[in-house]
Amino acid sequence: MSPLLKLALLLVGALLISRISWRPRFAAAGVTLLIGLGTHFLAVGVLLGPVTGILSREVVQALAPFLMLGLGWVGMLMGMQLDREQLRQFSSRLPLATVTQGFLAFAVAWVLAWAIVELLGLADSAWSPWGPAILTLCAVTAVSAPAAVALVASRFRARGPVSRLLMYVASLDGLVGIAALAVVVSLYRGSAGSGIGVDDPWLRLGLLAAAGLLSGLLFVSLTRAKPSAEELVLFVGGTVLFASGIAYALELSPLAVCLIGGAVVANASRFRGRVYAMLASWEKPIYGILLVLAGAMLRPPDWWVAPLVLLLLAVRLIAKLFATWAAVRIVAARDVPRRLGLGLFANGGLALAIVINYALNYGSHAGADSAVVDTVFAAVVLAVAVTELAGPWVLKNVLARVGELGGTGNAAVAAGT
Repeated sequence: MSPLLKLALLLVGALLISRISWRPRFAAAGVTLLIGLGTHFLAVGVLLGPVTGILSREVVQALAPFLMLGLGWVGMLMGMQLDREQLRQFSSRLPLATVTQGFLAFAVAWVLAWAIVELLGLADSAWSPWGPAILTLCAVTAVSAPAAVALVASRFRARGPVSRLLMYVASLDGLVGIAALAVVVSLYRGSAGSGIGVDDPWLRLGLLAAAGLLSGLLFVSLTRAKPSAEELVLFVGGTVLFASGIAYALELSPLAVCLIGGAVVANASRFRGRVYAMLASWEKPIYGILLVLAGAMLRPPDWWVAPLVLLLLAVRLIAKLFATWAAVRIVAARDVPRRLGLGLFANGGLALAIVINYALNYGSHAGADSAVVDTVFAAVVLAVAVTELAGPWVLKNVLARVGELGGTGNAAVAAGT
């Protein structure tokens, strides 16, 4: 069976499953959160990949351009949330607190990671391949799962300022993770050998920004006249394909390139609402495909990936607790629980998108045989699965302590939240 036919079947399967499994009302109460977050797609990917070999490593390698396209779609949807008109509805302190929280989580994770590397005697390997690996792990640590917050809020009727604050932070702290990924791919070229010899980090970062701006401006130019629904789908798909193609050719990040393009569209296009609605309508099927392919790409090289998963979870917990505690002090929030960071423990699709981007740039999918890349990828995928299982219940406990389950929360947090 050809890779294209397998991709088509995978797309159809994800569409069908997403119409059922992402709707909590079709799930029993005990598994609502598991089904709602799509964690089972990872299990499907493991079944199709390492267990049965239907989605072998060679097949996934052949699908690398389509994976890049999916990552670009996720990035553009993230960029569309940077509409200045929408952001102005909140206090100006909230974006600062969100970015501060993400940056502090990244910084804490980076310090802890290098302390562990020094302790284990791995520092002599300098930056390669540990440099991109550690920075990617820190980028994953910085991001949260807004889907977990939204699902808990819906399932348990959580209402109140803490719920809204957590939703806001979880929706936007992914910017720090994608920015960190942009730095990684700018500092370190991948192994694909595209033939475009651009090694200077500043030039690569400039090319990444220019590609994002160009793709966004291209879309705005194509949609000066009001497009029909069919034309809009064509223009959005073409823009994501164009931006992802540039990122793939230059061994950059389609997540970062398309995020910049999406931010341009959100602030310069008259049809930003229609674009966002169209992108969002495909979000769950695309995330479903990424989850399946992440499971299929899972190849733990050795047993010691298990302690690495535990270590990654511990670092994430420490980083999120400290970063959120410090960030809420910066915004001078009132009546915020000291352990608010526990509500951001769940990781999700964006973390998987970041590590898939990392694996495509530096792993076997880029022509390199790196045990470090396989280990990092496996650790992140397994850690995300754990946090998606445990995170919503931890978040439920946080919201229960502040009395916001069942729509009873009424405490003030900060003006504008």
